[in-house]
This record gives sequence, C-alpha cells and structure tokens, in this order.
Amino acid sequence: MTKYRLAWTGEQPLLKNYIQTERHIIHGNMVGNNATEFLIWSKKGYVETYFSEESIKLMDESGEQFLNHGFTRQTIEGTHEAVRNFWREFKKVRTDFKKNLSDKELLKLFKRFCIPYRKVMANFVYSREEVMAPAEQRLAKLVKEKFGSSYKEQLITLTTPTMLDLLYREKKDFLALLKNPTEEGMKEHMLKYPLMLFNIESEELAMKTMRTRLAAQTVEEVEQELTETENEKEALKKKQQAILKEAGSKEMEELSWFIQQASNGRLELKSCWGGTGYYLLPLFEEIARRAKASIRNLLMLYTPPDIERLLTEGQALTVEELETRNKAYLLQYKDGKIIVLDGGEAECFHKERIVPSLPSKDTVEIKGMTACLGKVKGKVMKVKVESLDEIQKIAASIKPGTILVTGMTNPNMMVLVKKVVGIVTDEGGMACHAAIVSRELGIPCVVSCRCAMQVLEDGDLVEVDADNAVVRKIE
Repeated sequence: MTKYRLAWTGEQPLLKNYIQTERHIIHGNMVGNNATEFLIWSKKGYVETYFSEESIKLMDESGEQFLNHGFTRQTIEGTHEAVRNFWREFKKVRTDFKKNLSDKELLKLFKRFCIPYRKVMANFVYSREEVMAPAEQRLAKLVKEKFGSSYKEQLITLTTPTMLDLLYREKKDFLALLKNPTEEGMKEHMLKYPLMLFNIESEELAMKTMRTRLAAQTVEEVEQELTETENEKEALKKKQQAILKEAGSKEMEELSWFIQQASNGRLELKSCWGGTGYYLLPLFEEIARRAKASIRNLLMLYTPPDIERLLTEGQALTVEELETRNKAYLLQYKDGKIIVLDGGEAECFHKERIVPSLPSKDTVEIKGMTACLGKVKGKVMKVKVESLDEIQKIAASIKPGTILVTGMTNPNMMVLVKKVVGIVTDEGGMACHAAIVSRELGIPCVVSCRCAMQVLEDGDLVEVDADNAVVRKIE
C-alpha cells in the first residue's frame, strides 16, 4: 500500500488547492513540480495535505539542481519575474472587472486570474523543505565540518535573511497609516498588502480587522520595532561576514545566499496568493451572486471546473452538495489527473488510504528540524485558523507559558508569536517564516515535525527541545 507523509495543513480554500494542484500538470518542468501523487483531505475547511513517499523522493532529487549556483540564480530571478507578472496581471483583472459582464466574459476574466496564480504557486514549490533539502543538508555539512559540534548556531546565522523584506516594508507603510488613519488610507494599505488578509471575504471584516490592528499599537512602538529590525539586520550581516571569512568557502557563501533568497522569495510569493480572496473580492462577489452562494462557500468549496460549469451551463452546486463538500472532501492528484470526492466517499477514501500512514496518538516524542535554539516547557495551544480576525481573538486569550503548535505560521500570526514561549510547526525548513520570526524574537522553535497537529492536543504539557530538534510530551 502507498505510504503518505504529511506535507502541510491549514484553513485553505478548495479553489486555491485545485489551482495549485494544476501546477504539477501545467508547470511540471519547473523544479519541485514533479510530484506523481498527493492527497488533500479537508474537514470543514481545514486541510491536511499528504505526499506519497515516491513524490517526496522525486522532489528531493529535483532539488539537487540547487547545488549548482548558476541554477539557483536562475531560480531566484524567475521568482522575481513571476511576482512582478502576477501583480501586473492581477491589477488588470481587478480593473477590467465590471458587474455587467456576460457569463462568457466573466469566465474569461476568471481564467485570466488562474494563469498568474498557478505560476506563482509553481514557483512557491521550490521553497518547500522537500525540495530545499539537498541545499540545506549540503550547507549544514560544510558548516559542521568547519565549526564542529557547535555548528548549529553558525548554520542558523547563515540561513537567516539579512534583507529588509516585505514585512518590513509593510510595517513602514503601516506606521505612516498609524500617523494618519483615514478610511481611504486603510483601503489602499490593504490592497497593497493583502497578505495580511488571509481568508477575509468582506470589505466590512477587512476594515474591522484593520481598525483592531491600528488600535493595538502606538506610533512609538512601531518606530521602535522598525529601528530594532534595521539594527538586527546590520548586526546579522556582520556576523555572517565574519563566519564566511573564517570559513573561506565559496560554496558555503553561495548556499547561504540561496537559502536566504529562497526565504525572501517564499514570502513574496506567499504575498501573491495569500490575500487573493480580498484583492479580487468584486470578481468573486459577482461569481458568488450568480451561483447564489456565499463568498466563503465559493472560495472554500468550488473548483475551477465548477465555476466553468456555472458560467457556461448555468449549473451551480446545490445547497446539499455544498453541505456535503463542507463536511468532508478529498482531492487526489495522481499521474497528471485530479479527482475530487466528497462526503461519505471522501471519508471512506481517507480511512482506507490515509489513516494507515498516520502516527499513533500514543506518540510521546516528535522529531523535527531546529529553527531557533533553546529549551522551554509549556502548554500546547493549537491554531488551525488563518484569518487575522480569528487570530486576533485567540491572541486576546493566550496565557503565559503557551507553546504555539500549528501547521505553519504566516505573517498575520505575529500577534500570536509575540505572546508565546515556544513554536512548533509541521511544515518548514531552515528559512521558513516560523524559523525567521522565532530567531528575531529569541523563541525556541522546531519546524518540519509532520505530525504535531495530529499527536498533540490543546493543554498538553510539552518540552520544546530545539537544541536537539525534539518535542516531548511530559506526563
């Protein structure tokens, strides 16, 4: 029987999951897009994605190309081009939308949206840990050979980006908005940085979320954060220069550069698809109106073929079909084909194919990858939501000594990250978002655990031993 391994989890739309699956068909020649089989299992909007062991092996092998510095430079340049093209096309789609478009014209506009969206998702794959593994492992080997048993500290330093990234730019613009919080200014900011609006599906909720965020910080606090970031980045550059000078290894320097650039590129790519529902809200509102469905149901439960049937044949998903799919669905990609099962059929497939690969609930020790050194004990708080509105509510109830356990962290989770003593994620590599922010805040962090969300429960007392990349349940 095929064995599967957890790849990522999160509260994610089926529309996104379907389009990102298509990347393996349309952009299969791009590094990392060579998976032969994976499954996306969803219960009430929360998805778990599993790659077959064969696919993981193939993705890892494709990542060996990153040991060639010329190829890494081409990949980074391709990322920047994909991001530029994405925003160029998305702005056109938003501008070209009109409520009085015919069904045929609306479908054409929707398909225009899918093309750059699919391309950025295809670029995003290379930054996954399955594909980055050869480069990360090679760098770790070089650093260990040079610095011995204490190498982890140098490795963490070399894989932490020194550039002032998208989040810095957003915070700088947020500071200007904080000084002059007009409604027009808030709308402009949200359209410029929709990444902060994961799963926000109405203008009203977006404005409410922004007002809450504005009320939570002062000008002085944000100015101090910006200054601290600038100073930390400068200090980090000097540390990296000293390590690389001592090592005297051109290969170490090139791999360090690539992993940092991949981390930054991952964030830029995530900013493209992260807030799509909000950025193109007028388009999705109109499609949802013609489907007689809510925006949430359209994004969370419709596939591109469903939308095409709606706009060519007038055939919308029924209330019963939506309820069944919301209860459970399973998307399977295998050998270039995509199928979607829902309801009982999906649950049967899950029981027969996925459950045998799941870890035992009796598991007391989880192994992952060190992201930020340190040891800490605390109680688990699992976070499955990705909407900033819901995250803000959770943040208000966090107790001292909390360990954040989640599929992966996103920029809109910073309000949580700043209040916890440890971070555990199922996804991520040396330079994922959780790794970077945990280092900035000095929080012990273990990533790439694969089963933390399944094995741990809210309130469990655990030790996060990031020095040894282990998370242990404490009886």
